[in-house]
Amino acid sequence: MRMLGSFLVWQSRRLLRIVGWLGVAGMGLALAVALFHIGVFVPLRTSVADMRDETMHLRERIATRRVVESNQDTAAQLAEFYQFFPEDKVMTLVLKRIYAAADQENLVLEHGEYQLVPAQEDRLLRYNLTLPIKGPYTRLRSFIARVLHDNPSLALEGVSFSRQTAMEIGVNAQVKMTLFLRAE
Repeated sequence: MRMLGSFLVWQSRRLLRIVGWLGVAGMGLALAVALFHIGVFVPLRTSVADMRDETMHLRERIATRRVVESNQDTAAQLAEFYQFFPEDKVMTLVLKRIYAAADQENLVLEHGEYQLVPAQEDRLLRYNLTLPIKGPYTRLRSFIARVLHDNPSLALEGVSFSRQTAMEIGVNAQVKMTLFLRAE
């Protein structure tokens, strides 16, 4: 064992004399690069290959799902679409949510106009809502965002603003929305 150690010391001194310190440093750097490559790039290649396999699997699932969805009966698709809309019984609940959102934003919500528009089909009812609102502009924006978030079947048709003088803090707004409900 001792002889092997002295042999290695003799070989390393001989190598140092032949290539010099720069050569030894270069070989050490080459060894470090090789170890870095094995430690970093090989696992990265493996994870990239795994991601490619997963991507291909997901693409196959999407293609299969599209085929299944296209084969689904159109009547079933239409029935599923209409199930998204709440029944017309919830009209009072939607109005309560609108007035509650106005109260939370400290807005003055005067009595609005609610008009049932006859639909071409009997499956959806359409209510046009015109709401006169008074308050700060930022709170009005928050009110509209909250009402639309809380009532997914409510569509914003338009908003018009007016202010009597430039010195007023609040604005008068007419908010026009359409509520779509499922007929019973």
